[in-house]
Amino acid sequence: MSGGPPAASNPPASSSCGSDCGTVYIGMTDADGDFLSYTVDVVSLKLKRANGATVETLPATTRIDFAQYVDLTEFLTAATVPNGAYVAATLRLDYSNADISVEKDGAPVAASAVDAAGNALGVVDVNVTLDNRHHLVVAPGRPSLFTLDFNLAATNAVDLTTTPAKVTVTPALVASLEFVDQKDLRVRGPLVSVDSAAGTYVVDVRPFDMRDKKFGEITVHTDADTAFDVNGTAYVGSAGLAALSAAGAGTVTAAFGTLTPSTREFDAESVRAGTSVPGAGIDTVRGEVLSRSGDVLTVRGATINRNSDGARFARGSVKVTIGANTRVS
Repeated sequence: MSGGPPAASNPPASSSCGSDCGTVYIGMTDADGDFLSYTVDVVSLKLKRANGATVETLPATTRIDFAQYVDLTEFLTAATVPNGAYVAATLRLDYSNADISVEKDGAPVAASAVDAAGNALGVVDVNVTLDNRHHLVVAPGRPSLFTLDFNLAATNAVDLTTTPAKVTVTPALVASLEFVDQKDLRVRGPLVSVDSAAGTYVVDVRPFDMRDKKFGEITVHTDADTAFDVNGTAYVGSAGLAALSAAGAGTVTAAFGTLTPSTREFDAESVRAGTSVPGAGIDTVRGEVLSRSGDVLTVRGATINRNSDGARFARGSVKVTIGANTRVS
């Protein structure tokens, strides 16, 4: 798979709405499943009003490994859209360059995605309709919430008797007007500014492993207990915010925390920035350690996040040599 998403961008909304616009925070998650990796390109996400008008919320195609989001919800975008009630959404997925891995006899194996007739999948539109009591209402002054759950276990049937393994896909979405509160919520993107007095900072949202484009802005709120890890150094509270400010605009950040329902504020429990973010300046390996021989670890089912070309799933074992300066989480 490629290290980043295709360069294609989606067209902007058909009209500018100025003060008649509101913000919708859109998150992406996944229910539990048996996939080790399930990486596809998300081409677009359109919201539909009752009169049939649609608005695009994604500025560009982004590549998502849905298998990584069983215990996590990621901010996908903070989209500015016209005020009003939205009754449906369409998520367009492109399986042409999909990278899917399943477990067979304890080891990761490649799988191909097909439709119910056995044909290789290309571009697929997945629709979700909101019932009359739960329309997505967008208004100025208070962001609306919208979570999409792409349930891998419920929408994919795996056949391990073929080589490669075959995954029959009947994609479906579950939508919620709240974020899943029992899951960690993550916001990623480069730093825009820091307000030390307010205890906040602003990021340009870049979900997953995007290295360019802007998916809206989000303000991250911190407090005296927020743990920071900035360029390999640990801080707490205001000291961490000061270190983040000193790192400067454009510094890569990843914040983990919760969303306060009443105010729609994102409250960070922990923040990573600079080289403390996997793949930002240093290479990172995340997976299951099978064995150790001296200073060498054997890691299986590893996601390798390289500074040079982004994240990818490695089906074979990865050897990791531990040195004096190696950081282990």
